[in-house]
Amino acid sequence: MCAATGDCMSPMVDRDQQRDLLDSMFMDCASGKGGVLVVSGPVGTGKSVVLQEFANRIFQSDAVVLSASASRVERALPFEILAQIFQPLAGAPQHRAEVVRMISSDVCTTVLSDAATEEVERAYGEVFHDLWLMLVREAAEHPVVITVDDVHHADDSSLRGLLFLARRLKFVRCLMVLSEQTGPPHRQHPLMHAELFSQSHCRRVRLGPLTLDGVGRLVAARDIVPDGPALVELAAQCHAATGGNPLLVSGLLDDLAAASSSDTLPAVQSLVTGSFGEAVISCLHRSHPEIQQIVTGAAIFEAPTPQRVAALLDLDENTVRRCEPALTVTGLLPDWRPRHPAIRQAVLTQLSPRENGRLHVRAAALLRDERAPIEQAAFHLLAAGVPLPTWAVSVLQSAATEALANGRRLDAVRCLELARETTSDDVERAALTARLTLVEWRGNQPAAERHFPELMAAAGAGRLSWHDTAALVRLLLWHGRLAEAGELLDRPVAPAEAAGTALLRGWLASSYPRLATRLPAASDDDGNGFALPHGPANIAAEICAAVQLGELD
Repeated sequence: MCAATGDCMSPMVDRDQQRDLLDSMFMDCASGKGGVLVVSGPVGTGKSVVLQEFANRIFQSDAVVLSASASRVERALPFEILAQIFQPLAGAPQHRAEVVRMISSDVCTTVLSDAATEEVERAYGEVFHDLWLMLVREAAEHPVVITVDDVHHADDSSLRGLLFLARRLKFVRCLMVLSEQTGPPHRQHPLMHAELFSQSHCRRVRLGPLTLDGVGRLVAARDIVPDGPALVELAAQCHAATGGNPLLVSGLLDDLAAASSSDTLPAVQSLVTGSFGEAVISCLHRSHPEIQQIVTGAAIFEAPTPQRVAALLDLDENTVRRCEPALTVTGLLPDWRPRHPAIRQAVLTQLSPRENGRLHVRAAALLRDERAPIEQAAFHLLAAGVPLPTWAVSVLQSAATEALANGRRLDAVRCLELARETTSDDVERAALTARLTLVEWRGNQPAAERHFPELMAAAGAGRLSWHDTAALVRLLLWHGRLAEAGELLDRPVAPAEAAGTALLRGWLASSYPRLATRLPAASDDDGNGFALPHGPANIAAEICAAVQLGELD
């Protein structure tokens, strides 16, 4: 789709200065004054569009246009960009002798060999000189325009050749236009910049994000909403969501045009699966590798910081901070936070399940070590899924307690379910199942009933504490399962757990008197010096029992 390539953005807005400069330099080229122009800017800002639109304009002249496009995956191929540029000239009769001589000589073999540096440099010079002769001969007949898109991905051999030619263009009818992606300063080509920008005939223009007015003109050109307040409001929403990145704006407008209602931005999920999401992924994968890592790391966190991102990715914090200007100007990550929720989700969708889980578990560990609110660490554990490390069980249990205290029962259920899947200890699993059953029962009694067989088996195997057994008895009786409840009441009670029978005994005495006799007789002391508790619940049970026995009216 056009949003993924950024090559269909029309009309080209906020680029009048660059267009005028290119036209002026081409007129100088046609009159015998050559030059070099470097069009630089962050990913997605329309550098390719500027080059293509310029090439389209000069096709109507008698100029010869020689084009190449560099790619990260072809960076290891020697002379790849030079081959793309000169291939159209290779078959011309006036250049055939030079081409044959280069192919049949040992020069290219020497360049690609492990020969001494001096010998290789001499061979390079011969190759570049032959290409220069071809270029001069062609420029004598027609103006020549060389365009190289994404020159930052050019192979080293081609980059050296481009610099060789660029230094000699000043008095030749040739204009070289290069597009370069800006990024972290330590990832730039200092040698290329030093070589080019020391030449008086070399100039540079920088592309940045579109202005709010520029975005408004793109919205108006799509005829999505009528002119007026609605258009102004929609343009403001688009600019806020994209930061003016032309590639993101184009994808967003595609989704707006396809939406049933175009006066406001589509839902987040629609953007993630639509052209906007594709544009986000395109921006990400066309960026420098470190930018890709940092954007992904920041998307993992709900509240990212440079320190957290660096720790998550095992990167030096200074390296992360040096990338901040590039992250801001692309529109993806201003102030370390994605501009729009759809950007965060789109970035996360390109992770494999394994990598997604690894990063979320690591994020949870970092937040746990920071002593951040427990629900933040639990959020990442829930996003990671299983398998989880053993320490995750206690984090999830604490998060469940916090969620219940704040009235978020469903969040507590999710935490307890994941903790139950994570633990490898049978006793702990039984306790977690019992707690999960009680929490589920508060909102969905039939759903909680599915856990009864597992809990009965755990109690029979001695893996369920008396506290949890007593809770299970009450639930079984509520569901009318008296036989199973009676079976649990016959279970021996350890002296250390005798105090826990008091509340159940009192409750049974007023509700199921016959079952109450299955427990030891009530007493103020269990005979082992352990005093029975007298909290509000126990007192209430005693009152109910007293009413049942006629001791109170």
